Amino acid sequence: IVIDLSGWSPKYFTPEFKKEIRSRLKDRVMFGTDYPMMGFDNLFAAWEKEDYPPEIMERIYYKNAIKILNLDIAEEEFSKVE
Repeated sequence: IVIDLSGWSPKYFTPEFKKEIRSRLKDRVMFGTDYPMMGFDNLFAAWEKEDYPPEIMERIYYKNAIKILNLDIAEEEFSKVE
């Protein structure tokens, strides 16, 4: 089971779901947007307000997608994108 959170601001997640993202779901959650309906800046800011540890945020933002989608890209190359 994988969760793509396109278009969902984490401020609307239940406390139980937020807790699971830190533990059982940390390898199964992927960041997404409903661009152009929701801008990247707004969603990144909303995620940063949730105060997840950096290693969880890296998984949500890109590491889980690389693994789940079996992308042929080095994590070092992807993390250079800003």
